[in-house]
Amino acid sequence: MLTSLMIALLPLIGCGSEPAPTVDPITSAEASAAAARIFCEASTQAGGTCAADGAVATIGEHTVELTVTVKDFVALNSRSLGVGSSAQQIPGEVQLVADVGVSVDGKPVATLDFTHAANDVDLTVARTAVLEELIQRWMVGYGLAALDAVGGDGAPALAGVGMKVAPVALEGATAWSAYPMLSGQGLDPKTGGRMAPQVTSMAKGLGPYVEGLAPGLHSVHIKAELGGPGGPGACGILPPVAAAPGASISMVRLVGEVKVDGAAGADICELSETVAWPLPKSQVQLTWEQFFVVRVDAS
Repeated sequence: MLTSLMIALLPLIGCGSEPAPTVDPITSAEASAAAARIFCEASTQAGGTCAADGAVATIGEHTVELTVTVKDFVALNSRSLGVGSSAQQIPGEVQLVADVGVSVDGKPVATLDFTHAANDVDLTVARTAVLEELIQRWMVGYGLAALDAVGGDGAPALAGVGMKVAPVALEGATAWSAYPMLSGQGLDPKTGGRMAPQVTSMAKGLGPYVEGLAPGLHSVHIKAELGGPGGPGACGILPPVAAAPGASISMVRLVGEVKVDGAAGADICELSETVAWPLPKSQVQLTWEQFFVVRVDAS
C-alpha cells in the first residue's frame, strides 16, 4: 500500500531527474533585431516609412538603434500533475529579464529594465511569445514617445493605439508622450485609454524638469503612487470635490520619483498641483508610470 501511494505521489512532488529544457536562450542580438523590427512596424502603422537592419531602424534621415541586453533567461519545462484520466498538463514557462535602450542618431536617449514571462506547453511557443510581448510592452509604454519624437510631426504613433495626445510645447522644448501604464487593485483595464487629459496636464508640467538641458532629445520617466495606506506624503492631493457641511476631506497620498535621462532625484511634488491626477478609491493604491521624450531646441 505504501509503495503504491508513493508511486502515485511522484508526479506531484517532482524529482531531481527532470530533463533540462531544450529551448535555446534568447540572445541580445536576436532581441535587439526584434526590437528594431517592432519599432519599424509601429512606424509603418503610423503612416511613416522605416527600414530595419539588425538592431538599427532608419526613419527618413534618422537612425534609431535599439539595444536589448539580455540579463537573465530561464526556461521551465511543462509537467503533468496526477495520473491517468485525471492528469493535468501544466504549461512550461519562459522568463526574460532585459534592458532595452534606444539611441537616436548615435545619442543615447533612454535605457529601461524589464521582466516578463510567457507560458505554453510548447516552450518554443513560449520563447517566441516572451520576446514579442516584452518588446511590445516597451513599445507601447516607452517606444511610442521616441518614435513620435523622431518623426516630429504630431503624435501619429501614439494615436495609433487610441491615445490622442498632441505634442506639448514647453519653453524652448517639445514633449512627446507614450501610453500611460497603470496598475492597481480592481483597476478598469480601459482606464488608460481615457487618460489623454491627465497625460497632457503632466506633459505641461515638465518645464522645471527639463530647464537647462542641452539641445537634443531627452527622456523623462515618471512613476507615481496614488492613494493606499499611510499619510499623504510630502505632496498629497486634495480631491477636487465639494464637501458637505460638517464633512471632512482627506488628502490623497502621492509619492513617486521623476527620472530625467535616467537620473533619479527630481521631486515629484513639482507636478502635484499641475497634473489632473486619477484618484483611486479609498485605501486602494494606484500606480501610474509615464514616459516622455523631450526635444530641447538650440538657443
